[in-house]
Amino acid sequence: MKISLRARYTLILALLLGSVIAALVFVNSRYLGRFYLAEKQKTMEEVYARLDQLVRSEVGDRKREELIRISETYNISLVIMQDDEPALIISREPERLRDRLAKYVYGSIVGLDLLPDPEKENVSYEEAEAAEKLRRMIIGDRIAQRERYRVYKAYDPSSNSYYLELWGYLSNNYIFLMQTPLMEITENVKISNQFYLCVGLAAIFVGAVLMYVTAGRLTFPIRRLSGIAERVSRLDFTARYEGRDSDEIGRLGNSMNRMSEQLEKTISELKTANLELKQDLERRSRMDEMRNEFIAGVSHELKTPISLIQGYAEGLKEGVSQDPESMAFYCEVILDEAGRMNRMVRKLLTLNQIEFGGEAPVIARFEVTALIGGLLQGYQRVVEQNGIRVVFEKTDTYVWGDEFMIEEVLGNYLSNAFHYVKDEKRIEIRIERREGQVRISVFNTGDLLSEEARKQVWQKFYKVDKARSREYGGNGIGLSIVKAIMDKHGKPCGVRNEEDGVAFWIELDGELN
Repeated sequence: MKISLRARYTLILALLLGSVIAALVFVNSRYLGRFYLAEKQKTMEEVYARLDQLVRSEVGDRKREELIRISETYNISLVIMQDDEPALIISREPERLRDRLAKYVYGSIVGLDLLPDPEKENVSYEEAEAAEKLRRMIIGDRIAQRERYRVYKAYDPSSNSYYLELWGYLSNNYIFLMQTPLMEITENVKISNQFYLCVGLAAIFVGAVLMYVTAGRLTFPIRRLSGIAERVSRLDFTARYEGRDSDEIGRLGNSMNRMSEQLEKTISELKTANLELKQDLERRSRMDEMRNEFIAGVSHELKTPISLIQGYAEGLKEGVSQDPESMAFYCEVILDEAGRMNRMVRKLLTLNQIEFGGEAPVIARFEVTALIGGLLQGYQRVVEQNGIRVVFEKTDTYVWGDEFMIEEVLGNYLSNAFHYVKDEKRIEIRIERREGQVRISVFNTGDLLSEEARKQVWQKFYKVDKARSREYGGNGIGLSIVKAIMDKHGKPCGVRNEEDGVAFWIELDGELN
């Protein structure tokens, strides 16, 4: 079920107000009585300090007048005993007050206060409970105990009331008792909680109504913006926000207007560009078809004579000619040329398929170190016969790419390296990791490349050293295949001169970006 923003705001406010009222009722029920008792105790202790000061400093009528004033101010009854006789009584019920003081004094005389105190002595639970019951029966609940006085909460059956009483000794060893009545806090808490609930419910209702009305005004611009966004999503760019607010809503509306204008302009430009692109693709498609037809025709025409040359050469080699030495020489030449032409055709077909074929690279994650190791095994005899030193540190390295295409790339790099290695005859395969990319380099010692050669080395049929290329059967197509494969991957390749040789490199993703 969908709930509008307006209803959500109203519900949230009602929940917040309800939570506050519930918290007030809980705190009131649990802590108001304790707070009231603590405040009364604090007042009684302050009065005791003032009383002690008066007894030590004031004399005569001034002392009595000040004590009466304090008693009336704080609603405290007071009795002071001297030599077991009342020296001063300020109370409406002097007899009851004398009896209470006598009970405290009697309890002290008989050792009631010497009963086990669980807060100060290591006593069992049963002993502590029994001592506390006895205290309550005789003198009441003890709230606090200080050096010269004690504070009790006592119940008077005759008046059915609770009192907070503080009794002890003044500085001149007078015995005193102060008493103040305690309200029935439980009933007061109940009444105040009912009042809080009534006021709270009224506040929730009024607040919810006000919030519902206010939220409607707040969400009205948002609903308008939502409608505009819906029209823009249907490519109706005539919708505009017309509010003049300067707040966040107004800024959002102005931003949506600018976005709508920009989208309309961009879509118009995209349609124009799309039409031009479609025309370009059609022209390119026609050119590709012509190029494909040319390459396919050339390849077809070359394959037939190559097959014939190979057939006659095999016949000559089997004894057609009477001169064995001449027959063997011509046969070797014919076979060599035929093989070279055949390899060229295959590479042309491979290049044609990569550049103009419809198949995209199949990108997958594979371990490139094992692939290089497999390629190097094919050159094991060349390494042993020519004394070539191959440096390759095998560490597990995973890259993303078309494994078969990358094998073709690295195969061409290694082929060039083994055919052009000179001087120290050292070939190094290096793998470097750079911020999520893996660079694979194939280096061989030998002649450096000129600036012109480094630029043209990727072109079809380009040969740096034509004599050397013919010697090992090179046709200048291998690096063109490398460039086409890496362009298909959208990844760079290159060549650089080093101090004692040349390094060809490619880069692949080491992580899936």
